[in-house]
Amino acid sequence: AMRLLLDQQYDEQAGLLKQELFKVDQYANLALKFVKLGDISADLVISRCDLNEIVHTEVKKYSLLFVYNKLTIRIDELARDIPSDSMWLGFIIGQLLSNSVKYTRTGGVRIYMQGAALVVEDSGIGIRKEDLPRIFEKGYTGYNGRMDNRASGIGLYLSKRAADALGITIDVASELGKGTRVTLRFPKYDEFEHL
Repeated sequence: AMRLLLDQQYDEQAGLLKQELFKVDQYANLALKFVKLGDISADLVISRCDLNEIVHTEVKKYSLLFVYNKLTIRIDELARDIPSDSMWLGFIIGQLLSNSVKYTRTGGVRIYMQGAALVVEDSGIGIRKEDLPRIFEKGYTGYNGRMDNRASGIGLYLSKRAADALGITIDVASELGKGTRVTLRFPKYDEFEHL
């Protein structure tokens, strides 16, 4: 109902309220995923996924925040046939985009393939070296999270748990003041017998 009311308004105040409503929606979704993750194996549907389509869908969800924060987004041609669960893979990519938008002040995000791996790279504030080993721990927010009171320390934890269930390896490289690069490496089809 609030979204419908806000869609009828076009001033700056309505834009700010739309962003906040989007964030509330994302946190509610995060809470639901947290509950579902208790038995993720029962929720997985592995099939041939179009990575290009999944990424574009997630970017569209976050477009309001990209526009408001004046951030660029560049998506290169992506793989169109990978073995995964499209809903959970979309969730992982959405969390990476959420963090990129939250911690990038200028510049933007580039999403591209590096061989068979997907890379999400931003020009954000980066992650301190001492925080990197712990970013996937439940509740860990690190220095950046403590500076930003909106950080829950749950998004990357859930992303890692979902990635593990999907056989996806996540590598994170970051440099303070220069940005963060997250690389997702997907399993091969022969690792999923039923495909």
